[in-house]
Amino acid sequence: ASRGRRNCRPSALTSVTTDSSGSTAVKTSSIVATTQTYNDDVTLGANATIDGTTLTFAKKVDADLAANNRTLTITTATATTFGSTIGTSAQLSSLTTSSAGPTTLKGNVSATTQVYKGATKLGANSIMTGSVVTFESTLDGDTANTRTLTITADGATTFGAAVGNTFALSSLTTDAAGSTAINTTTLKATT
Repeated sequence: ASRGRRNCRPSALTSVTTDSSGSTAVKTSSIVATTQTYNDDVTLGANATIDGTTLTFAKKVDADLAANNRTLTITTATATTFGSTIGTSAQLSSLTTSSAGPTTLKGNVSATTQVYKGATKLGANSIMTGSVVTFESTLDGDTANTRTLTITADGATTFGAAVGNTFALSSLTTDAAGSTAINTTTLKATT
């Protein structure tokens, strides 16, 4: 009798949690787990897609080498929190967040292309550096008139939905290089 070949599809993990000491190297193209909490620094050693419901990066996220310009794509997450900087030690090629839920940013971001598909909330003052920065959904502070956002992009910066509608920003600044498209009727910032 011959044995048939079975196609086994691995099940998604329920959770992934790292400790706060040391660092985590992501050297795979995909991580799937319902809840993911990275309590230490994360270094991307490959272009990565991270899929889950609740994602938390407590500390910084960087590429392994600036020359590698890794990509980070968040899919299906209903809540994503970046607790520190992204790409400031070794810039990412791209950062794309999920449209399924909000992303909270608590640090500076350096990625050539940045696409924030879902609602974005600033949990700290932030400087975004890259070529293209796109907000497809709303952008707010976490409290009114306390957060500043500076975007330094030599390409296009696009605001596709309300800015500061729930919590106005203290200030919003884009640089002189490139262009800025405001595709919304609501933009609230003190300066």
